[in-house]
Amino acid sequence: QLMPAFAGHVEVLPLANAGLLISHVTAADTGNYSVEVTVEDATGQLVSLRRNLKLQVFDKLMTTDGTLKTSLQSRPVFDPVTNQWMLAINCGQFAFNGQPPFEVVWTLPGNVTKTSTVYSNGNFQLQLPTPVETGEYTCEIPADQAPFACVSGTVTSHTSIDSTGSRLSLLEASQASLQQQNDELRDLVNSLLTQRSGISFLAKLQADINSTQPQTRLVFQVVANNQGDSYDNDTGIFTAPIDGVYYLSLTSRCVNGIGDAEIV
Repeated sequence: QLMPAFAGHVEVLPLANAGLLISHVTAADTGNYSVEVTVEDATGQLVSLRRNLKLQVFDKLMTTDGTLKTSLQSRPVFDPVTNQWMLAINCGQFAFNGQPPFEVVWTLPGNVTKTSTVYSNGNFQLQLPTPVETGEYTCEIPADQAPFACVSGTVTSHTSIDSTGSRLSLLEASQASLQQQNDELRDLVNSLLTQRSGISFLAKLQADINSTQPQTRLVFQVVANNQGDSYDNDTGIFTAPIDGVYYLSLTSRCVNGIGDAEIV
């Protein structure tokens, strides 16, 4: 069954190929559609199956404002393969759900063409390795690809890159990255210094020991200080949390007999 608003505009296809057939499509038909089929299975139980679809219909170029724009991305991108920062030019901004079913062609200074393969956040992207070639860059939707973008004919957009601006952007990105790495290293050093200076414990016996068997572990249960929480007063074991040199001392007294204690 169809809602009244779809009468004469949407047709339900037969069960063998169940679905919706929309005719005279306009941009007003953009939205969410669902088809639910209810059938009787072999046991006589009714079983329902629903499929949902988000339909996008444009009557102009499928970008957010109907025009194609090319611009230099404000922040360069880092290439971990070459370990370099690169300028990025964006071409869009497209309104497709996912990557568009076509590619754009870039024309670089010197009339060199290159197909864009990177797509992110609604934009085809051209990444420029250093040193950056200055001049005009053109993003083009070829005429044979234009119908996939809901337009006819070739669509182009241009932007220019100058040497001073490109060098400044790359230097700023590199400096910001170095500053971040420096901050992370400083925080790591401070953390290690804090750990080293903040590890100590002081513990004593809960009561005098009248006698013990040889090789008996003495557990000092009364903890006066345990900075760093490295001493366990249930087992009497101190666990070093980080590598380093530790100073441990033991004070004991034996009355009316011979005794011996050591730190192991």
